[in-house]
Amino acid sequence: MKRFQFRLARLFKVREIQEEIARGEWQAAEDLARRAEQRVHEILQLVAETNASLRELQASEQLSSTEVLALQDLLERVTRTLAGARRQAAELRAAAERAREPWTALRVELEGLGRLEQRARDAHRTELTRVENAELDQIALERAARGA
Repeated sequence: MKRFQFRLARLFKVREIQEEIARGEWQAAEDLARRAEQRVHEILQLVAETNASLRELQASEQLSSTEVLALQDLLERVTRTLAGARRQAAELRAAAERAREPWTALRVELEGLGRLEQRARDAHRTELTRVENAELDQIALERAARGA
């Protein structure tokens, strides 16, 4: 009997390559989204630090109006930057989720092809065992016929 050969092997290989490419694209988009989210986190820390500095300055006995105005200006600029960074992070997160969908679909298709290959292997193995058993039965019948 001939050795096992999966009929959809070429399709499986093509889908594997497509899945690798889609995973790479998703990972790149995911990295960009994570970096943007990290930037938002850093800006939020800067806002908190600026607010704390402003509160300290306003609580001090020697209130400097130029320093207060400078900190308020900084806080306003950082807040505007935060809004833009949040918008960008949301857009990049959405893009990462869109990039994930084709990868997920290809992964599911690959799993299905893998199951088909396993079933075909099992069927081939069963048929091979059946053929070997038939040959052994034939040998046993021939020996029994010779002995009689």
